[in-house]
Amino acid sequence: MAGSGSEARFAGLSLVQLNELLEDEGQLTEMVQKMEETQNVQLNKEMTLASNRSLAEGNLLYQPQLDALKARLTQKYQELQVLFEAYQIKKTKLDKQSSSASLETLLALLQAEVSRGSAPTGLLHRRVPEPADTGPQAKGEDREAPGDGAEGAGAAAGSSSAAAQGARAGARHPRCLQDA
Repeated sequence: MAGSGSEARFAGLSLVQLNELLEDEGQLTEMVQKMEETQNVQLNKEMTLASNRSLAEGNLLYQPQLDALKARLTQKYQELQVLFEAYQIKKTKLDKQSSSASLETLLALLQAEVSRGSAPTGLLHRRVPEPADTGPQAKGEDREAPGDGAEGAGAAAGSSSAAAQGARAGARHPRCLQDA
């Protein structure tokens, strides 16, 4: 072993010679450099440096490609920004149109509901008091509101709340105002 060879070298020296060796740095350095362990470390160091240099040179060959890819990535990122801004604008427009459309839909539904609710009130069969000289209807018989036809007969079978609605609606009817 290398360690045992260096120990043997120092074992044969006297104490005075060892002290002289310690004081002579040149001779000490020469001895260390001649040791097999030092030579192995130096060889590994040189091999590692050569390997690193080779890898660095190989990496430098990729530099133009890396620069081109970086430039392309930057360009794609800028395109993405433009597309994202366009998306945001379109999304905002769509949200406004959607809310507008829902308001329009709600308005249409409400108008349809109102028209359904007001149409039967004019057709409801309701009791209107007549003056005493009108004949058989003076006895309090039911009569239809003006403009009623076959639908009036069907509406007569409606609920009492529908009749109450009809009576309230009839109170606004011009003929009802005349009779009152």
